[in-house]
Amino acid sequence: MTDSLPALPDYDDVDDWFLSLEAEATPAELHGQLSGLIAGNGTPMPNQWLAICSELLEVNVQPGTPIADGMCALVEIVSQQFSAEGFDLELLIPDEQVPMQERVEGLGQWCQGFLTGFALAGNTQQGWKDLSEESREVLTDLASIAQVVVDEDDEEQEQEQDYLELREYVRLGAIQVWLDLNPPPPREVDPETGAPYPPASKSIH
Repeated sequence: MTDSLPALPDYDDVDDWFLSLEAEATPAELHGQLSGLIAGNGTPMPNQWLAICSELLEVNVQPGTPIADGMCALVEIVSQQFSAEGFDLELLIPDEQVPMQERVEGLGQWCQGFLTGFALAGNTQQGWKDLSEESREVLTDLASIAQVVVDEDDEEQEQEQDYLELREYVRLGAIQVWLDLNPPPPREVDPETGAPYPPASKSIH
């Protein structure tokens, strides 16, 4: 990740927020929902985001509390990571220290949250036709990944490789959707040479 970009809080720290609130949702679901909102061109204001958090967590997240401040800070972090030059979006999901089943479940929860947030931003499935073919495919795949379970018959090394590939696909897919709805501004052209600058717009292949 680019050094100047803010990093996400630790998954376990956010989980502790939820435990203190006696909330049933997971950090992965919350972060996925926020990412879907922002990718869907629906970056929320702090009061809007806290209302969404309160609904998801089924508790009243009080403004001005440390937990509310931390949740609001997530909005700025995710927005900056989406717009970074180096495709630096992080996923707030369980790390490699937990069993594979929990990691896969966390990734699935993130995907489900992303789709929910994307819809909350006003992008219903009927409106997907306005997206690029690549983004429509990503959203369809996220819905499938949300249902993925670990194949116990696979070797541990194979499970690990499959999971890493799936996680990276989800991460880059979310950026693809964001780019589709948040295209970079037109490039300026050197009046003498006709050459465009600054550097070419970002795309994912």
